[in-house]
Amino acid sequence: MEQGKSAILQTEDEVLQLRERLGELDHQINESQQRGMELRSQIEKQEHRIQFNEQRLREIETQNASALAEITQCDERRLAAEQELESVKQRLDESRAKVEQQRGQLEEKREALRGVEQQLMARQEELRQAQSAAFAAAQELTRLRNELTALDLQKRGNQVRLEKLSSEKIQLEEERVRLEARLGEFSQAMQVETLNVETRRGTVEERQTRLKQLHVDLGEATKSLDDLLRQQAERRSKLNVLTDLDSAHEGFSEGTLAALKGASGVLGSLADKIRVPDEYVPAIEAALGHHLQLVLTEQPETAEQILADLRNNRRGKASIAALGLQQRVSGFQPDLQRVAGILPAEGCGSQMGGQDGPHTLEVGQDVQHTLIVAASVIEADDSVKPLLAALLGNTRIAPDLAAATVAYRESNGAFDFVTLTGELLTRHG
Repeated sequence: MEQGKSAILQTEDEVLQLRERLGELDHQINESQQRGMELRSQIEKQEHRIQFNEQRLREIETQNASALAEITQCDERRLAAEQELESVKQRLDESRAKVEQQRGQLEEKREALRGVEQQLMARQEELRQAQSAAFAAAQELTRLRNELTALDLQKRGNQVRLEKLSSEKIQLEEERVRLEARLGEFSQAMQVETLNVETRRGTVEERQTRLKQLHVDLGEATKSLDDLLRQQAERRSKLNVLTDLDSAHEGFSEGTLAALKGASGVLGSLADKIRVPDEYVPAIEAALGHHLQLVLTEQPETAEQILADLRNNRRGKASIAALGLQQRVSGFQPDLQRVAGILPAEGCGSQMGGQDGPHTLEVGQDVQHTLIVAASVIEADDSVKPLLAALLGNTRIAPDLAAATVAYRESNGAFDFVTLTGELLTRHG
């Protein structure tokens, strides 16, 4: 039994070994089959490659044949190109000779061109000099035109002032004629009295007394005549001084004088454009003050240009009024009850004159003072009247400072007051 078991076990071991051997053989067979398949695929690849190489060889043979044909054609073209190159070399030599000839001609033309350019530069320099001279002449002409315009405007202002002075001179001449007439009348009266004295009978004492009285009267008349002649001479001297001051704008600032003399578009100063009766001159001068030096222009743009010129040239400062800005102001003398009237305080009555007469304010119960609108005594052009209305619309002329003080209190400080002697009482007290 044990031998049988050992035989069986041995047999089983052999079977296991055979089975392992069989597995190894199967594995080897599988590997051999796989290698066979790989060899088949390689054979197919090689066959395809052989076919491809054969086809490539046929193409190469075809290309070789075409290349040989092309080589033959290239040799023919090379021969033709060599022949053409020889002809090109010949033409190149001819072209070089022509180029040398053209270079010589070009050099000659360049020399001629340099001469022409030098002449052109000289002409251009002469042209620049001529243009500089023309520009300087144009500037000088512009300056002269500006000076001429300023002189023309100054001449117009002086003519107006001279007309005023001439009227004053005529008044003085008329006064002198009246005084001479009075002196003649007095001389005739004295002669008549002398004849009367000679014809009359009387005592010597009465005649001497009468003669002394006549001598006294004659002395007084002579003294009065001398005073009048002296006053006439003083007024004439004052007239000459005023004429000189007016022509030179004495008392004006440096900037105002520069604007009046050197700027274009200037109409003159406010002092040149107004005319005031003699009795109101101190009052109007005090009321306007520095506004008398206002430089008048037509448009605001002109005023801006003048101010810019003064600022850039550092020629001082000036006050400029553009009359164009005042053109919308309606009327120079509006309703007197609104512009010239003074609102009285409680318990005081207000009485106005006619539209062109003086305007009075009743102060207290039995005292009246005549107050005059300052702007109403000034004669001026229509273009200047709106500016005067703006400057003097709230200014009244009083006979004296006491009347101005009373009117100031009664109006509660609503207006500025100026006296005939030039004393000023403003709304600020």
